[in-house]
Amino acid sequence: MTSEVAGRITSIGFKEGSRVSKGALLVKLNDNDLQASLRKAKHEKDLIEDQVDRQRQLLEIKGVSQQEFDVVENSLLVKESEIALLQAQLDKTEIRAPFSGIIGLRYVSLGANITPSTLIASLQSLKPVKIDFSIPEEYAPEIKPGQKVSLQVVSVGEELEAEIYAIEPRIDMASRTLQIRAVYANDDRLLRPGAFANVKLRLSNSEEVIEIPANALLPALKGANVFVLKNGKVEEQSIGVGQRFENTVQVVRGISPGDTVLTSGMMKLKPGMKPDIKMVSFEVDENKKPKSVS
Repeated sequence: MTSEVAGRITSIGFKEGSRVSKGALLVKLNDNDLQASLRKAKHEKDLIEDQVDRQRQLLEIKGVSQQEFDVVENSLLVKESEIALLQAQLDKTEIRAPFSGIIGLRYVSLGANITPSTLIASLQSLKPVKIDFSIPEEYAPEIKPGQKVSLQVVSVGEELEAEIYAIEPRIDMASRTLQIRAVYANDDRLLRPGAFANVKLRLSNSEEVIEIPANALLPALKGANVFVLKNGKVEEQSIGVGQRFENTVQVVRGISPGDTVLTSGMMKLKPGMKPDIKMVSFEVDENKKPKSVS
C-alpha cells in the first residue's frame, strides 16, 4: 500500500499481522492546511448563498437584471466546486483498506514524511487465492474454464484441488505458452500468496484420442495435415494435434478410427492419386499416459 499524496503521518490505525476490514482507516496524514482552507471556503459559500437569496428577491421585483443574478449564482457554483476539490484532497490524506485481508509488516513510523513512492505495508486477501500457471500452446484447445487442476506446495503435505476460471486469450510470443489462472477457496488458509506451486492438469484420456506416427504429418500454415486413403484415392485432411511423443502424435480431430493414414512416400503423393498401398500394423503403447503440466 502507498499514499496518493505526500505528507506527514499523524496516526497509524493498524497492528502488524492483524486482520483489517474493507474501508478501515489505516494511516492518517497531516491535513491542518486543508482543513483551514475548507473552513474558509465554507464561510465564503455561506456569504454567497445570502447574496444569491437577496439577488433572487430583487430579480422578482426587477431590482436587478438576470445577468447580475446569474453572475452571483455562478460564483456559488464555483465555490461549491472548490469545496468538493478540498474534500477530495482531504480524502487522500486518509489511507483506507481497499479490501478485507491480513496486513503485513509496516515500513513507516508515526511522524514520518512519506511520498506516493513510499511503501507503507502489504495487504493480502487469503480467501480465495489465485494460481497462475502456463501450458504449452499445443494443449490450448483442450483448456476450458471450470476444469479442475491439482496443486501441491512445499508447506502443505496434501494435494489440493483448484478450478480454472480465466484463460489468457493470446499465446505468449516469447515462451509459446498459454497463461491460465485458477482459483482455490482457501477456507483453511493453507496457501499463502507468493508461494510456488506444482500444478497438474489432466488434458485428455488416451482412450479418447487417435495416435498416429509422427512422420505422417504434413507441414501446414495452421495446425497439421495428413494424407488419407478414401475410396482408393489420396485425400489431404486437416487434423487437430494433441500430445506429442517421441515417435507419435495424438489426433484430437479430423480423422476417425478405421481411417487409413499414409505414412511414406509423402513427397510423391498428391490428392486424387491412386497409390500402391502396403498396409502395416501400428501398435500403441497401452502404458502411455497423458502428461501432466507443471
